[in-house]
Amino acid sequence: MEGGEIDSKTIKKHIPTRLFKQAVNLSKQARAIEATLDGITPFNAGKKKEEALSLMKKWFPQMENFSGQLKKYKVTINDLLAENEQLEARAKASEKGKMKDTMERAKLESELKDIQRLVDRIPPKMLAELKRQQRHTREGD
Repeated sequence: MEGGEIDSKTIKKHIPTRLFKQAVNLSKQARAIEATLDGITPFNAGKKKEEALSLMKKWFPQMENFSGQLKKYKVTINDLLAENEQLEARAKASEKGKMKDTMERAKLESELKDIQRLVDRIPPKMLAELKRQQRHTREGD
C-alpha cells in the first residue's frame, strides 16, 4: 500500500488534553487561594497570609508555564473560537427557522379552527342545499 501526501488543511489542529487538565487544576488552585484570601480576618491575618503565600508560590510558576504553553496554541484557540461562533450562529438561525415554522403552523391551525367554527354555524338544511347546487352544477358541465 502506498500512502498519499498529507494535506495540512484536512488535519484538524488540536489542543492537548493535558492543557485542559492543567487549566482545571490551576482553576481549583486559584479558587483555594481566593478562599484563603477571603478568609483573612484581623484575628488570623498572619496565619492566613502565610497560607495564601504558600499556595501562590506553588500556583504562580505553574500559571506562567501554562500561559507560555497557551501562546503556542493561540492560533488554534482563535480558530476554534471562531468556528464555535459560526456554529452558534447557525444554531440560532436554525432555532429562528423552527420558531417561524411553529408560528406559521399555529396561525394555520387557528385559521382552520375559525373556518370550522363558521362551517359548524351553517344550518344543516342550508349545507344540504349548497351540496345539491354543487351536484347540479357539476352534472351540467
